[in-house]
Amino acid sequence: AIQQSLLSSYFTVSGTTSSSTAGNYDITYTPKAGSPYYGEDAVTYYWTLVVPVAQIGETPYTTLAAAFSAATSGQTIKLLADCSSDNTIGVYAGSLSSGTAKENLTLDLNGKTFTSAGSPDGTFVLAHGSSLTITDTSTGANGKIIDNSRKGIVSNSDCVLTLEKGSIISNVDHGYAIQVCKTGKAIIKGGSVIADTGRGCVYLFSNEENVVPTLDVQGGTIQSTDGFGILAYGETEVTMSSGSINAAIGFRAQDDAKIAISGGTITTTDEIGIVYDAATVSISGGTFSKPVPQDYCAPGCTPKDNGDGTYTVEHGT
Repeated sequence: AIQQSLLSSYFTVSGTTSSSTAGNYDITYTPKAGSPYYGEDAVTYYWTLVVPVAQIGETPYTTLAAAFSAATSGQTIKLLADCSSDNTIGVYAGSLSSGTAKENLTLDLNGKTFTSAGSPDGTFVLAHGSSLTITDTSTGANGKIIDNSRKGIVSNSDCVLTLEKGSIISNVDHGYAIQVCKTGKAIIKGGSVIADTGRGCVYLFSNEENVVPTLDVQGGTIQSTDGFGILAYGETEVTMSSGSINAAIGFRAQDDAKIAISGGTITTTDEIGIVYDAATVSISGGTFSKPVPQDYCAPGCTPKDNGDGTYTVEHGT
């Protein structure tokens, strides 16, 4: 305080002297008339403030990528501030080609927003049997992951991605918020998966026999105003027991895909689903905004008009 008082006596201080926001700043000291330094040139100092954006326990990290790199199985990464990344964040140890699993990791969005700048490989890539749960412990649970990569969060072989709270949002044309490949799995228990400008919310794809990616919708909201809620191509499996889908088309199933719906609400502006080739849809429950075709019904079930603009199926007696 004494030093600052002396500086103020001798110099006019301009610029940024303090901040809580990360960035580059400068301070300029101009000698005052009557001070012993009067007549000398002003001096400018430059300083940088680095603010942590995530933490594991009590350890802070200045990037989310650094936090994921440091995390070990079972740990929770908590966002402290809105942040972004130009690169894909790997959820595994080592390299993508020869790494090992990081199991039971948790990302607590904490009401903050993480934005990907558009890496072509995805915002997050789970590999080597890793597992990641996305949640939000903040009041309102309004944290977001905004994807600009088109691939969204990718769950690869033997990996498990679970969404409990918060939102995963695809922000690009023809993009997906979640992509499930090979023997990967995604579980939606809560939160929101949104692709209003994208092609669809969740994309499952397999081009190998007996290599089956899966999606289990147990809750939450899947929303795609102009696209598909869920796209399943190849030998893939989708189950839905609760939650809601609001989309132009709820499901698109093709080439040996299997869709089993036992509950939840599906609101569509077009069709319940489009079935091609050997794909199978089996509906034994749920509420729909459009009539359920008989050939979509599970064995022993028949379509039912609820008389209030919604439809379901009923079980035979």
